[in-house]
Amino acid sequence: MGALKTLSSWLLSNGGPLMGGISGIFSVFSADKKGTLWRVLPILGVVIGMFWALASANFADRQQREQMEGTINRVDAYIKATSAETVSQMRTTFIEVMQRFGVLPDVAQNATPQQALDFVNAGTMASALIRALPPERRNALTIRVFPHAQKEVDYQVVKARLQQLARTVEERGPIVDIPTNSVWWGDGSNLDEAKAAALTVVSAGLQIRQICESSKVPEKNLIQIGGSIPAQHLPILSPSQIDALPGHVCQ
Repeated sequence: MGALKTLSSWLLSNGGPLMGGISGIFSVFSADKKGTLWRVLPILGVVIGMFWALASANFADRQQREQMEGTINRVDAYIKATSAETVSQMRTTFIEVMQRFGVLPDVAQNATPQQALDFVNAGTMASALIRALPPERRNALTIRVFPHAQKEVDYQVVKARLQQLARTVEERGPIVDIPTNSVWWGDGSNLDEAKAAALTVVSAGLQIRQICESSKVPEKNLIQIGGSIPAQHLPILSPSQIDALPGHVCQ
Protein backbone atom coordinates (compact mmCIF):
# COMPACT_ATOMS: atom_id res chain seq x y z
CA MET A 1 0.00 0.00 0.00
CA GLY A 2 2.86 2.37 0.83
CA ALA A 3 4.54 1.83 -2.54
CA LEU A 4 1.21 2.23 -4.35
CA LYS A 5 0.51 5.45 -2.48
CA THR A 6 4.00 6.75 -3.36
CA LEU A 7 3.51 5.82 -7.03
CA SER A 8 0.09 7.47 -7.07
CA SER A 9 1.52 10.61 -5.54
CA TRP A 10 4.34 10.65 -8.11
CA LEU A 11 1.96 10.16 -11.00
CA LEU A 12 -0.34 12.90 -9.75
CA SER A 13 2.60 15.23 -9.25
CA ASN A 14 4.29 14.47 -12.58
CA GLY A 15 1.53 12.97 -14.70
CA GLY A 16 0.50 16.20 -16.41
CA PRO A 17 3.78 16.67 -18.34
CA LEU A 18 4.00 12.91 -18.88
CA MET A 19 0.56 12.66 -20.50
CA GLY A 20 1.26 15.76 -22.55
CA GLY A 21 4.31 13.95 -23.91
CA ILE A 22 2.30 10.82 -24.61
CA SER A 23 -0.25 12.87 -26.51
CA GLY A 24 2.55 14.34 -28.60
CA ILE A 25 3.95 10.87 -29.31
CA PHE A 26 0.48 9.69 -30.38
CA SER A 27 0.32 12.60 -32.81
CA VAL A 28 3.70 11.79 -34.36
CA PHE A 29 3.01 8.08 -34.80
CA SER A 30 -0.48 8.62 -36.16
CA ALA A 31 0.52 11.32 -38.66
CA ASP A 32 0.67 8.92 -41.66
CA LYS A 33 -1.93 6.46 -40.40
CA LYS A 34 -5.39 5.96 -41.84
CA GLY A 35 -8.62 5.14 -40.07
CA THR A 36 -10.79 6.50 -37.30
CA LEU A 37 -8.71 5.01 -34.48
CA TRP A 38 -5.55 6.78 -35.50
CA ARG A 39 -7.40 10.09 -35.94
CA VAL A 40 -9.00 9.79 -32.51
CA LEU A 41 -5.90 8.60 -30.68
CA PRO A 42 -4.12 12.02 -30.52
CA ILE A 43 -7.34 13.65 -29.33
CA LEU A 44 -7.71 10.93 -26.71
CA GLY A 45 -4.13 11.58 -25.61
CA VAL A 46 -4.87 15.30 -25.25
CA VAL A 47 -8.04 14.63 -23.26
CA ILE A 48 -6.30 12.15 -20.96
CA GLY A 49 -3.44 14.62 -20.57
CA MET A 50 -5.85 17.41 -19.65
CA PHE A 51 -7.63 15.28 -17.06
CA TRP A 52 -4.32 14.13 -15.63
CA ALA A 53 -3.01 17.69 -15.52
CA LEU A 54 -6.15 18.80 -13.70
CA ALA A 55 -5.79 15.96 -11.21
CA SER A 56 -2.13 16.81 -10.78
CA ALA A 57 -2.96 20.50 -10.24
CA ASN A 58 -5.64 19.61 -7.69
CA PHE A 59 -3.25 17.29 -5.86
CA ALA A 60 -0.50 19.95 -5.80
CA ASP A 61 -3.01 22.57 -4.71
CA ARG A 62 -4.25 20.30 -1.92
CA GLN A 63 -0.69 19.63 -0.78
CA GLN A 64 0.11 23.35 -0.86
CA ARG A 65 -3.11 24.15 1.00
CA GLU A 66 -2.34 21.55 3.68
CA GLN A 67 1.18 22.92 4.07
CA MET A 68 -0.18 26.48 4.28
CA GLU A 69 -2.81 25.46 6.83
CA GLY A 70 -0.12 23.76 8.90
CA THR A 71 2.04 26.88 8.77
CA ILE A 72 -0.90 29.11 9.66
CA ASN A 73 -1.82 26.87 12.59
CA ARG A 74 1.76 26.97 13.90
CA VAL A 75 1.95 30.76 13.52
CA ASP A 76 -1.47 31.16 15.15
CA ALA A 77 -0.44 29.01 18.11
CA TYR A 78 2.79 31.00 18.48
CA ILE A 79 0.96 34.33 18.33
CA LYS A 80 -1.57 33.18 20.93
CA ALA A 81 1.17 32.00 23.28
CA THR A 82 3.31 35.12 22.91
CA SER A 83 0.26 37.41 23.04
CA ALA A 84 -0.91 35.87 26.30
CA GLU A 85 2.59 36.29 27.72
CA THR A 86 2.82 39.89 26.47
CA VAL A 87 -0.61 40.80 27.86
CA SER A 88 0.34 39.29 31.22
CA GLN A 89 3.60 41.27 31.28
CA MET A 90 1.78 44.47 30.29
CA ARG A 91 -0.82 43.95 33.02
CA THR A 92 1.91 43.43 35.62
CA THR A 93 3.66 46.60 34.44
CA PHE A 94 0.41 48.60 34.52
CA ILE A 95 -0.31 47.40 38.07
CA GLU A 96 3.16 48.51 39.19
CA VAL A 97 2.72 51.91 37.51
CA MET A 98 -0.74 52.39 39.04
CA GLN A 99 0.60 51.67 42.51
CA ARG A 100 3.36 54.22 41.98
CA PHE A 101 0.61 56.77 41.37
CA GLY A 102 -1.00 55.83 44.70
CA VAL A 103 -3.66 53.37 43.53
CA LEU A 104 -4.41 50.85 46.28
CA PRO A 105 -3.22 47.29 45.46
CA ASP A 106 -6.71 45.75 45.35
CA VAL A 107 -7.98 48.58 43.13
CA ALA A 108 -5.01 48.14 40.78
CA GLN A 109 -5.53 44.36 40.61
CA ASN A 110 -9.22 44.73 39.73
CA ALA A 111 -8.88 47.70 37.37
CA THR A 112 -10.21 47.28 33.85
CA PRO A 113 -7.86 48.12 30.94
CA GLN A 114 -9.71 51.44 30.46
CA GLN A 115 -9.40 52.33 34.14
CA ALA A 116 -5.70 51.49 34.13
CA LEU A 117 -5.21 53.68 31.07
CA ASP A 118 -7.16 56.52 32.71
CA PHE A 119 -5.01 56.35 35.85
CA VAL A 120 -1.81 56.48 33.83
CA ASN A 121 -3.10 59.27 31.57
CA ALA A 122 -4.17 61.31 34.60
CA GLY A 123 -0.73 60.93 36.17
CA THR A 124 0.99 61.98 32.94
CA MET A 125 -1.27 65.03 32.54
CA ALA A 126 -0.77 66.03 36.18
CA SER A 127 3.01 65.88 35.78
CA ALA A 128 2.85 68.06 32.66
CA LEU A 129 0.78 70.73 34.45
CA ILE A 130 3.06 70.68 37.49
CA ARG A 131 6.19 71.09 35.35
CA ALA A 132 4.61 74.11 33.66
CA LEU A 133 4.11 75.95 36.96
CA PRO A 134 6.80 78.44 38.03
CA PRO A 135 8.64 77.50 41.25
CA GLU A 136 7.27 80.53 43.09
CA ARG A 137 3.73 79.29 42.58
CA ARG A 138 4.58 75.89 43.99
CA ASN A 139 6.18 77.53 46.99
CA ALA A 140 3.10 79.66 47.59
CA LEU A 141 0.51 76.88 47.37
CA THR A 142 -1.07 74.84 50.17
CA ILE A 143 -3.18 71.73 49.54
CA ARG A 144 -5.60 70.56 52.21
CA VAL A 145 -6.84 66.97 52.01
CA PHE A 146 -9.87 65.73 53.91
CA PRO A 147 -9.95 62.22 55.45
CA HIS A 148 -11.88 60.23 52.87
CA ALA A 149 -9.26 60.98 50.23
CA GLN A 150 -6.65 59.67 52.62
CA LYS A 151 -8.49 56.33 53.00
CA GLU A 152 -9.31 55.79 49.33
CA VAL A 153 -5.73 55.90 48.07
CA ASP A 154 -2.20 55.05 49.14
CA TYR A 155 -1.99 58.41 50.83
CA GLN A 156 1.75 58.49 51.48
CA VAL A 157 2.37 58.11 47.76
CA VAL A 158 -0.28 60.70 46.86
CA LYS A 159 0.98 63.15 49.46
CA ALA A 160 4.51 62.92 48.07
CA ARG A 161 3.14 63.62 44.58
CA LEU A 162 1.01 66.54 45.79
CA GLN A 163 4.14 68.00 47.39
CA GLN A 164 5.57 68.36 43.91
CA LEU A 165 2.71 70.79 43.28
CA ALA A 166 2.47 72.58 46.62
CA ARG A 167 5.04 73.31 49.28
CA THR A 168 2.55 72.46 52.03
CA VAL A 169 0.19 69.46 52.02
CA GLU A 170 -1.90 69.09 55.14
CA GLU A 171 -4.71 66.90 56.44
CA ARG A 172 -7.90 68.15 58.08
CA GLY A 173 -10.90 66.51 59.73
CA PRO A 174 -14.09 65.73 57.79
CA ILE A 175 -16.73 68.30 56.98
CA VAL A 176 -19.06 65.77 55.32
CA ASP A 177 -18.82 61.99 55.57
CA ILE A 178 -18.96 61.10 51.87
CA PRO A 179 -16.40 59.90 49.31
CA THR A 180 -14.03 62.40 47.76
CA ASN A 181 -15.43 63.97 44.61
CA SER A 182 -14.36 67.61 44.55
CA VAL A 183 -11.45 70.01 44.26
CA TRP A 184 -11.91 73.66 45.24
CA TRP A 185 -9.59 76.59 44.85
CA GLY A 186 -9.80 80.09 46.26
CA ASP A 187 -8.20 83.49 46.02
CA GLY A 188 -4.59 83.47 44.82
CA SER A 189 -4.81 80.06 43.14
CA ASN A 190 -6.07 79.24 39.63
CA LEU A 191 -7.72 76.64 37.44
CA ASP A 192 -4.50 75.00 36.17
CA GLU A 193 -3.26 74.46 39.72
CA ALA A 194 -6.62 72.96 40.72
CA LYS A 195 -6.58 70.72 37.63
CA ALA A 196 -3.08 69.50 38.53
CA ALA A 197 -4.29 68.59 42.03
CA ALA A 198 -7.40 66.89 40.62
CA LEU A 199 -5.45 64.85 38.07
CA THR A 200 -2.98 63.79 40.76
CA VAL A 201 -5.71 62.23 42.91
CA VAL A 202 -7.58 60.84 39.87
CA SER A 203 -4.40 58.99 38.88
CA ALA A 204 -4.54 57.37 42.34
CA GLY A 205 -8.08 56.11 41.79
CA LEU A 206 -10.35 58.91 43.05
CA GLN A 207 -13.38 60.02 41.03
CA ILE A 208 -13.62 63.79 40.74
CA ARG A 209 -16.96 65.32 39.73
CA GLN A 210 -16.34 69.02 40.25
CA ILE A 211 -13.40 71.41 40.15
CA CYS A 212 -14.75 74.60 41.57
CA GLU A 213 -13.58 78.10 42.37
CA SER A 214 -15.15 78.91 45.72
CA SER A 215 -15.29 81.92 48.03
CA LYS A 216 -15.66 79.44 50.89
CA VAL A 217 -12.02 78.39 50.63
CA PRO A 218 -10.79 80.06 53.82
CA GLU A 219 -7.21 80.98 52.90
CA LYS A 220 -5.27 82.49 50.03
CA ASN A 221 -3.34 80.14 47.72
CA LEU A 222 -5.26 77.18 49.10
CA ILE A 223 -6.60 74.13 47.22
CA GLN A 224 -8.94 71.73 49.02
CA ILE A 225 -9.69 68.10 48.14
CA GLY A 226 -12.77 66.50 49.70
CA GLY A 227 -16.38 65.43 49.35
CA SER A 228 -19.48 67.40 48.39
CA ILE A 229 -23.09 66.21 48.79
CA PRO A 230 -24.47 68.24 45.83
CA ALA A 231 -21.59 67.11 43.58
CA GLN A 232 -22.63 63.46 43.94
CA HIS A 233 -25.17 64.03 41.15
CA LEU A 234 -22.60 65.38 38.69
CA PRO A 235 -20.96 63.06 36.13
CA ILE A 236 -17.46 61.79 36.80
CA LEU A 237 -14.82 63.85 34.99
CA SER A 238 -12.40 61.82 32.87
CA PRO A 239 -8.71 62.79 32.82
CA SER A 240 -9.05 64.29 29.32
CA GLN A 241 -12.11 66.29 30.39
CA ILE A 242 -10.25 67.66 33.41
CA ASP A 243 -7.21 68.52 31.33
CA ALA A 244 -9.36 70.35 28.75
CA LEU A 245 -11.57 72.27 31.19
CA PRO A 246 -11.86 75.92 30.07
CA GLY A 247 -13.39 76.98 33.39
CA HIS A 248 -14.59 75.62 36.66
CA VAL A 249 -17.32 72.99 37.15
CA CYS A 250 -19.48 73.60 40.22
CA GLN A 251 -22.71 72.27 41.67
